[in-house]
Amino acid sequence: MYHVRSNEPRFDVPDFTLESNSLTIHTTDAEVGKDFQPPSKIKEGSGHSVTWYELEPLDSSRSKRLRKTIAKELVNKFLLINSERDYILTDFPLGYRLYCHKKGTRVGHDDVRHDFYIYGAGYKFRSANEALFHFAWLMRGMPKRRCICVYDTPITAHKRRQGALNRQYKRAWDAVLQDRHKQHVAAYQASVKDKAPREPSPPTLNVFNDACFLLPE
Repeated sequence: MYHVRSNEPRFDVPDFTLESNSLTIHTTDAEVGKDFQPPSKIKEGSGHSVTWYELEPLDSSRSKRLRKTIAKELVNKFLLINSERDYILTDFPLGYRLYCHKKGTRVGHDDVRHDFYIYGAGYKFRSANEALFHFAWLMRGMPKRRCICVYDTPITAHKRRQGALNRQYKRAWDAVLQDRHKQHVAAYQASVKDKAPREPSPPTLNVFNDACFLLPE
């Protein structure tokens, strides 16, 4: 559920909550009690190196930065709320966690490289963009065969091709911006013609930008 005091879009659904700048996703496709996690053992590699995973704390700077990136994209472009507020996910969806993959020397385990992954529901998301589309699908209540993320989509051509999905997303969002601009111009021209002040549009209810984030029904 989402409450506002302006003409911003409004939402009254059980799958997420947006309060002030905090976005909470309530719906999850992860099996409760069976978290999907990376290997817990240290793995020996070539060149006297070892790799291992560590759970990243929710309050770490990396976790906050990632959750802010995802939340801002979802709020501004999926929920179509045009705001400069600094949004953040209060947490990852239930069953999803951020892990740091570390690589160091075999003797000292001194970590010389860090890579971050979101694990959950059998998936391993390598970036904010990879997780973004799956989280949007969760916010819509997990409609069957409509997730467009590179791991869960039913369209084989999209799997493992995040670059192609990013380009498709950019084209779709550019089309949204062009349409928004045309609507503003038309409204302005109408107000000039009628010699009347422009009235703000009434707030929409439960309108999502599915065209950019989900497969068609």
